[in-house]
Amino acid sequence: RVLLHTQNYLARAEKTNTHYRFTDAYLYSAKVHCFRGEWQLAIDYAETSLGYALEEARFTTFRIRGLLWLALATYQQGDSENSERYLQRALALHQQTPTYPYPSFYDAITWYYEEQHDQQTALTWRDQQLTHALKGGSPFQITECYLKRIKLLKTLGCVDPSEIAALRDWAAKLIDPDTVLTRLRALEVE
Repeated sequence: RVLLHTQNYLARAEKTNTHYRFTDAYLYSAKVHCFRGEWQLAIDYAETSLGYALEEARFTTFRIRGLLWLALATYQQGDSENSERYLQRALALHQQTPTYPYPSFYDAITWYYEEQHDQQTALTWRDQQLTHALKGGSPFQITECYLKRIKLLKTLGCVDPSEIAALRDWAAKLIDPDTVLTRLRALEVE
């Protein structure tokens, strides 16, 4: 279903023929293929997205996310040298950019560090995401952040009951809290 959505998004991008649409569609495709474990396709889409993003100076956040998905995919392909280079370029751009990072930025960077078995650094990034989300994110964004953070804390063996209570409080503000609570229960069972 997600793959079909991705293909439709790419088709719409081709109809509108704008750099923004192409950059976003190829970046989304890179993310989807990372989640599917299709690393070479993820690399191809991330590189294409970066090609479009480099043509527009205002597309810095696209470049950052493209570099992060590229870093993750190349790491999975066994190219740790280029992977580290992409990561460092993304972090340098992130330091220079005063904009709020997208959730996919945090997904890519935490996944990268988790793959390197550096859960502490991944947790630091999730903490930063939660801080940003609590300052003005929607209840959905906040609950998603808490879920991902709790999952990471569980791998570290240090889930705090106050985190779960906070997630339940935020979930209660959603139209359909059952989806989030079901995912929380699945985490508790793992």
